[in-house]
Amino acid sequence: IKWDFWSITMVLTIALLGAMQACVFPVALINKYLFTGRVRAGRRALTQLLCVRHKVAGRLIALGDMILLAYFESTPVQTVWYWLLGANLKMSSIVSSWDGVQIAPDLLTVGRDAYIGNAPYIGFVTVHKERMEVSFDPIVVEEKAFVGPFSHLAAGTHIQRTGAVSAMAILKRNENVRSFTTRVGYRASVSYRPE
Repeated sequence: IKWDFWSITMVLTIALLGAMQACVFPVALINKYLFTGRVRAGRRALTQLLCVRHKVAGRLIALGDMILLAYFESTPVQTVWYWLLGANLKMSSIVSSWDGVQIAPDLLTVGRDAYIGNAPYIGFVTVHKERMEVSFDPIVVEEKAFVGPFSHLAAGTHIQRTGAVSAMAILKRNENVRSFTTRVGYRASVSYRPE
């Protein structure tokens, strides 16, 4: 192999990118547990330091997510990563990817054999501007439930066993999807329950 300037530059760039990717995961986990801590459901003042800390932690975790999804999407490695971040996931559940969870992964519970499709927005935080407060609410997806791709789960959503949310459906805050029911559409205004 003839080592010219461009060959050396390419090798160094690949080595640097690999080292950066290897550092993202430990840095995100250290940041989560030493800087941010576990998130509890409840209300907090918008000016509280906790809100700023979660924003910073969320950015680092999102970077780890982006790298992880490039190589390990829908694999047990990804489930273990979310579990390390504090989410309560069963190993038999499949989480393709998520958006929004980086702020408070501790508030997500996913049951056995549940499926969360590609890139749903899972929002734990509701901002109450008039009271200058932020409320953190848990989201529960019970066993054998289905969440379609690009759907939006607002804070406090509860999807019961075998409940389903279609692709691109938008659920309101504290919405409850009953067993054997499929929610579809904007604001999930339509329910379909087979006879």
